[in-house]
Amino acid sequence: DNADPRSRSRAVKALTPTVAAIVDPVVRSHYVQRLARLGQVDERVIISRFSQRSQAGDPPTHAPVASKSEVRRARGPAADVLDGESQLLQLLLRRHDARAPGMEIDPDTFEESVNRALFAAWLEMDDLDERVDQLEEDVRDRLAMLLERPAEWLDPLYLENRYVEGMVRQMAAELRLRRASARLRPAAVEQAHEVRTFRTAEAEGGATVLRAAAQATVDGPVLAEAANEAAELAAEFAEVSERQRALTREYQTFRGQRTPDGDVDPVHQGEDDE
Repeated sequence: DNADPRSRSRAVKALTPTVAAIVDPVVRSHYVQRLARLGQVDERVIISRFSQRSQAGDPPTHAPVASKSEVRRARGPAADVLDGESQLLQLLLRRHDARAPGMEIDPDTFEESVNRALFAAWLEMDDLDERVDQLEEDVRDRLAMLLERPAEWLDPLYLENRYVEGMVRQMAAELRLRRASARLRPAAVEQAHEVRTFRTAEAEGGATVLRAAAQATVDGPVLAEAANEAAELAAEFAEVSERQRALTREYQTFRGQRTPDGDVDPVHQGEDDE
């Protein structure tokens, strides 16, 4: 009876020996917390019970609460964070409502060969999970890895259906924008170097000036093309981001976190709009 303190005390007293006997520090720490909630007491009260049992002649137990280092060792090495391509694939694979916007993605968005092959298989097979044996071994391994990796952020509880389409397009646009920026940066650096070279040689005249001018003539269109591509992708990314913000505002209004006029509810003033 949770309402009766004596009943809670008897429950804690009965369960304390079992929890104290748990060897794994992480598991024991978990049940110390649960036992404290059951008894509606601080965890230190439960820990003191362990000490009392030890002083009364019971077999000694390990430390009742795991240290941070014990928790880290028990959990093993931290999992590497997935890169952008893998996160996008994970979204496509785990959410059926991502298929329609996913079909619009340019395959060149995936530069890593295994990721591109897996995306091609996803485009071709609606029932990919039932035809895994038809995939190449490396593609099959990549699929298994992505499906086995935890992805709580993809749970409909956190990511509602109406946000999925915008997220697919935003992630794809961001990937392409980064690639365009990466291609543009070396060209821009090289162009700046050519300008400096031209200015240095300007006073000297002769063949050096002509070579710099000729090189600038060749590189100029390449640089302009890369810049135009980056600008187009940036505009696309900005448009998708604005749609996401509009959906967020609509959702906050629905939840009462924002007034119909668009003002943030004072109760939720400190919450992040994003």
